[in-house]
Parts: sequence; structure tokens; C-alpha cells
Amino acid sequence: MGRPRILFIDAYDSFSNNIVSLLTTVLGADVDVLPIDPPHLDPKQAGFKQLLSEQIRPYHAVVCGPGPGAPDVDKDVGIMKHIWALEGSDLPPVLGICLGFQSLVVSCGAVVKRLQTGLHGMIREIDHLTTKNNANIFADVPTFKGTLYHSLHADVGQQSISAAEWQNAKWNSPPLFPDVVPLAWTYEDRGDVVERILMGVRHRSKPFWGLQYHPESICTESIGHQVIKNWFQEAMAWNHATGRNPQSVIPETKVKGELETPAVAEDLSADGRSSRAGGDDVLSSFGLGDKYLSHSIDIPLHIEFRMWLKYYKMLRTSS
Repeated sequence: MGRPRILFIDAYDSFSNNIVSLLTTVLGADVDVLPIDPPHLDPKQAGFKQLLSEQIRPYHAVVCGPGPGAPDVDKDVGIMKHIWALEGSDLPPVLGICLGFQSLVVSCGAVVKRLQTGLHGMIREIDHLTTKNNANIFADVPTFKGTLYHSLHADVGQQSISAAEWQNAKWNSPPLFPDVVPLAWTYEDRGDVVERILMGVRHRSKPFWGLQYHPESICTESIGHQVIKNWFQEAMAWNHATGRNPQSVIPETKVKGELETPAVAEDLSADGRSSRAGGDDVLSSFGLGDKYLSHSIDIPLHIEFRMWLKYYKMLRTSS
């Protein structure tokens, strides 16, 4: 297999380039970047679902990135919302990060609420499931600390579980949200209560996973990069098991930039399983001097300017 291809859905976040770098470095992937609101994919237009499926079909997997908005606001998540609704042969493996994670959980019927205090730039230990079963992307990953940048969190009824029942219940799907399978948590002691904050999930039946913490952050311990490798192995295994074969036709793209990066972290066989074990997770230890290409989906110049202007205004409003 040649270099895998990943479609990154950009919600206009300042961390987007870092995530693209992580994907290219850890997975050895070529990444195309598509904004959440591309003019050629308007949910109101006839045939939108088919157009979305065709956009995604050439890719081995999709990553729905972080963003400054709210997961239950359509304009803030754009086409992310519709990716979760895909069915059948159109189902691509997807990883949601931060806003993408919250959007996935909302699509399963859960709600998001404000934390008692925001956790922007906070580093916390990730309490994760380690067993090798049921597409657990945290399998065999040692304890690590992750970096949080969020003030909203997914409410799946976790605070209603008693302390005595928590250890046995925390990995079970919530009764009201059976499609949500918890994979990771972190905890925040507020004095009068300990907030249980969902950090990782998978969908019960679809090839969807989500991470609330930021795996690309320099403050997230590098041992946690194994979660990204595990996710992509599961993604490739899904493609192999379902006969999903990304088309050889490459969508029209333009080169965004050629960057000096470390080499491929893992060799993957046809069914997505790693062909070698072990390896150093420290990015700088890989063979320096190799290159990767990051691409953006080609959009007409006048539309690109409107998107840039929208992003600029949003940044000024949030500052």
C-alpha cells in the first residue's frame, strides 16, 4: 500500500496545522484539508449526501478537528454533523478531536454542558480502558497525560452514578445513549464534587471514535501518540473488513506547503495491522529530512477570500 490519504475537516481552529503535522508524522499520511463549510458542499442543495460521500470516498479515513464553536450549533460544525449521519457503504472511519469529539457525542443524542471552570491549556492524566476488545483505540497504551483546551464537556449522565458504582459502570454505555461507548475519562476536583469529564469514546456500531483532549499538543505526552496509531489501524481494519477501497482517483487539490518532517512511524499491512512492533514515540527521533505534502481542497479564489474574511472576523470577535 502507498501512503494513506486522510481528509481533515477544519473548523477554523488555531491547532489545525498541528493536527495535520501529527497525522503526517505519526501515520505517514498525506492529508487534504477541507473547511467545515465548503461552498460546493451545501447541506441545502439537492444531492448533498451523495456529493459528501463522493468527497470522502477517496480517503482511507477522516479527522474532524477542533474549533472555537459549539457542537450543537450547525454553522460551527458544518459538514461534520452530516458525516456522522452517513450509512452503509458510505461509512468512512472517522476520528473527532475536541469539537469533533463533542459533535460525535451530540450526534448520539447526548448533550454538552459548561464545565464549572474551563480547562484551557490544562494537563491532566487520562484514565483510559486498556483491554484489547471492541475496537478500543487505547488498548495497551500506558498511563499518560493529555492537554485540554475546552470549556464544554459531554454529559452522558456520568454525574448521576454513585462513587461506589463508578469503577464498574464507567466503561458501560449510558442507558440513555447506547451508541456512546466510553473509552477514557479525566477528573476535576471542585471541592464539593468531582467532575467526571469524558475524554474518549467510540460509536457502538459505526467506525467513529472521538478524543476530547488534544493529542497534537506538545504538552500531551508522546506515549499517547499510540492512540492515533491504534485508531488508524482500526480504521484500516474496518476498510479491509467491509471491502471499502478508497478510489484511486485523487480529488483536485492545491499544494498548501511542503514541510520538513520526520519519517513514517509505522508500516501498515493491507488489513491495517502494524507490520512491526515497538518503536520510539518521540517525533524528533524519527529519520529527519523526509518530506510530506499537506493539501487543501481547491476552492475558487473569490470564495477563498470570503472564507478568510469570515475567519478573520471570527478571530476578532473572540479576542
